[in-house]
Amino acid sequence: MTKDTIGIDVSKATLYVYWQSRDEAHNLPNSKEGFERLCDWVDQHRDVLIVFEATGAYHRALERHLSQQGRRFH
Repeated sequence: MTKDTIGIDVSKATLYVYWQSRDEAHNLPNSKEGFERLCDWVDQHRDVLIVFEATGAYHRALERHLSQQGRRFH
């Protein structure tokens, strides 16, 4: 069971990321660079669940990238 959650508010240009248990926040670009930085940030914690709201076209590239990396998201 996942005990840790990362929430992401997705906008056209930015991912507003908050890691609940660590009380850490980052603003990342909504681009491949930002997706890679996000995955690098959580790389040591594969059991973390990434949560974001479907925002029309703005979340699709993030969703695709996380799927290709085998990351859990909802």
